[in-house]
Amino acid sequence: MNLIVVVLLGLIALFSLGVIGLLGNIQRELEKLSKQIENNKVLTDVINDVINLKK
Repeated sequence: MNLIVVVLLGLIALFSLGVIGLLGNIQRELEKLSKQIENNKVLTDVINDVINLKK
C-alpha cells in the first residue's frame, strides 16, 4: 500500500514539473511574440511617416 502511494506521489511530482516547464516555454514564446509585435509597430510608424512625408 505504501509503495502505491509513493509511486503515485512520484508521478504527480513528475507531472507537476512537466507542467511548470511547459508554462516556462509558453512564457518565453509570448515574450518573443511581444517583441516582434513591438518591432512591427515601430516599423509601421516609420512607414507611415515616410508616406506622410511624400504627401
